[in-house]
Amino acid sequence: MAGGAAKKLRGYEGKLYYTVGANPSKKLARVVDIAIDVKTDSIDFSDHDTEGWKDTGSGLKAFSGTATVNYFTNDASQKDIYDALIGNLDLTIEFRPLDSVGEDSYSGVVNITSYSLKSPNSGSQTTDIAFDGRGPLTKTAIVAPAP
Repeated sequence: MAGGAAKKLRGYEGKLYYTVGANPSKKLARVVDIAIDVKTDSIDFSDHDTEGWKDTGSGLKAFSGTATVNYFTNDASQKDIYDALIGNLDLTIEFRPLDSVGEDSYSGVVNITSYSLKSPNSGSQTTDIAFDGRGPLTKTAIVAPAP
């Protein structure tokens, strides 16, 4: 959280926005679950001088994520994500844990790596989307309401 008192957030308050090229930002519709992972590789610098102890340092950083959405026919945002996968298009994403001015926002360029449709016998149809980051995931404060 950018400022103010710490508070617990309900999962449904998180929103995921995406941009295709120079088009305006859109909210990914029907989201059930969002996960974004940030990782750092570990480089092993161990040698005989470390006397049996590992000596590691930080390496390359990366981010990836997944989103599960309820499948709806003719949903424009789900079509955009599928088209980005098939067309090898990069998207800019923005995750807002709490979609409010002054709160934290995480954004970066991604490529869609999978689009998986599910049709369980006793549940709603869903789509699982996975993506890998291309470059940094930037944390900033939200300065304007979402479009």
